[in-house]
Amino acid sequence: MKETNTEDYWCHYSSMPSPNAYVKTQYTIYNSSLEVYTFSDCPQFTPSYSPIEMINMGVFGGNYFGNDRVNKKWEDCVPDEFIEECQEIPIEKITSKTYNAHINKYRVNCGMDYEGWIKSGWIIEQDPYGWFNWYINFYYGRRSIDDDRQIKRWMSFTSRHSGMLRSQCAKAKKDIKDESFALKTRQGLLHWSYKIE
Repeated sequence: MKETNTEDYWCHYSSMPSPNAYVKTQYTIYNSSLEVYTFSDCPQFTPSYSPIEMINMGVFGGNYFGNDRVNKKWEDCVPDEFIEECQEIPIEKITSKTYNAHINKYRVNCGMDYEGWIKSGWIIEQDPYGWFNWYINFYYGRRSIDDDRQIKRWMSFTSRHSGMLRSQCAKAKKDIKDESFALKTRQGLLHWSYKIE
C-alpha cells in the first residue's frame, strides 16, 4: 500500500484523520465580501452555500435522502446538527421518494442517477448518498481521508461547468446573471454549491 504523504493533499491537517473522525474545531466561516464559506484547513474549498441553504433553494428534486437504493438511513449518515436544522424544512425537499423537478430552484431535471454515480466509482461506504452527503459532514466539522478526493471533484466540476455557463451566455448574448437561461447548467452548479457572478 502506498504510504500517505500529507504534502500530496489539498487539505492541511496536522495529521491525517482516521475515517469518520469529527474534528470539532470551528466548522466554517462565511466571507460576506466574497459570498463564500471558507475553511482554514482547506482554503481552496469555497462553496457558495451551506447545505441547509441549498436544500431551501431546491436541489436534487427533493429526492437526495429519499433514495431507497441506499441501504442505510439518511439520519445515520449525517451529524445531529444537520438533522436538527432540517426540522423546519418541508419533508418533500429532503426525503421525497420520487424526483420532482418542480422542487429544484430552476424547475428542471438535472444530474446523473444513482446507478451512474456507482458505475463512475464516486460512491464510497463512508458517505453512501454521495458528494452532498460528504459536504454536509465536512461543513459540520468532520474531517476524513476522503476530503481531498471530494474537494478535487468539486473543483473540477465547478471549473468545467462555470466555463460552460459563460460560453453558453456568450454565444446567446445573455448576461451571466440572467437566470432565465441555461437552467440545467445553473441547477448543476447549485448541486455543487457554486454561484457564478
